[in-house]
Amino acid sequence: MLKFAYNVHASQIVGGPDWVRTRQFDILGDPEMERRPSLEELKTMTADLLTERFLVVLHREVRELPVYAIVRGKRTIKLKSPSSDPSSIVSGGLVPPGNLYVHGGTVRDFGIYLQRFAPPELNRPIVDQTDIRGRFEFELHYTPDGPQNDEHSTDASSNPASFPGIFTAMHEQLGLELKATRAQVDVLDIISVSLPSPN
Repeated sequence: MLKFAYNVHASQIVGGPDWVRTRQFDILGDPEMERRPSLEELKTMTADLLTERFLVVLHREVRELPVYAIVRGKRTIKLKSPSSDPSSIVSGGLVPPGNLYVHGGTVRDFGIYLQRFAPPELNRPIVDQTDIRGRFEFELHYTPDGPQNDEHSTDASSNPASFPGIFTAMHEQLGLELKATRAQVDVLDIISVSLPSPN
């Protein structure tokens, strides 16, 4: 829940008891809204829930950590203009095993979704270092734990089993690359937290 509410990777959460990283919870709630809440509204609601029910107290700081930076690739950037109103709510998701879609998002938004649904090989926070502005339609097809070199060509209409690993897919399909580096990122230090009491 912390990862979802604050857009962070597991490595950006420190402190707190061991159960914070192992216990899972089922949450049922009524947003008390006539419309479906946006993703950002859901994140805010989750953060409020963590404060109210888990009594979470956090200290935020910035640290230099290993990351994957989204950078411009050597190929032409292949980003499509949004198919809907650019001011509309950003949406997206993962269709298993490796089809990631982000509608009307910035490169930073894409990185957030990529980090959220990342395959095991992306075991670091993901940051945007492209300086690309604007909102786009992102569509990425990859094979989790697939080949990670540029010798494997991708065609979106081909058999999904033939999709390359995510590093090659990013380069070929979007003209972007994932670069292993270090960068300053937000870190959440858990000062205190409590198990919630049953309703």
